[in-house]
Amino acid sequence: MLRMIDRHAVQQMLTAGVRIGEVARHFEVSRRTIERIRKEPAVEEAEDAVARWKRGVGRPPVPATVREWMRALIAEDPEAPPLEVLRRLREEGHRLGESTFYRLHRAEREGRPGIEPVQNPGSAAS
Repeated sequence: MLRMIDRHAVQQMLTAGVRIGEVARHFEVSRRTIERIRKEPAVEEAEDAVARWKRGVGRPPVPATVREWMRALIAEDPEAPPLEVLRRLREEGHRLGESTFYRLHRAEREGRPGIEPVQNPGSAAS
């Protein structure tokens, strides 16, 4: 993801008439990324975190209620398969993608003392 100062530079290059393909090569990103930046409002702040939040760029954070509910489900049944936890979260109305769920689930399980992550017996230990 390009920093805000780079997004500003992309917008300035496009305004100056530089072709999308040339801008994409310069920043080593796809043409699609440049097209998306072209449609964004003009960059007004160089501070990445604040500007991204204001502009709605990037992935939204996972609500604390989802994390708390997941902790409660894991505490209730530490041996429950991950898909069962995901199913129960979705039944409660929490919309969570699978990759996000597995990342959070792994973090919650690793954060709880006494629960070892399951390792495939056929894989080499690192």
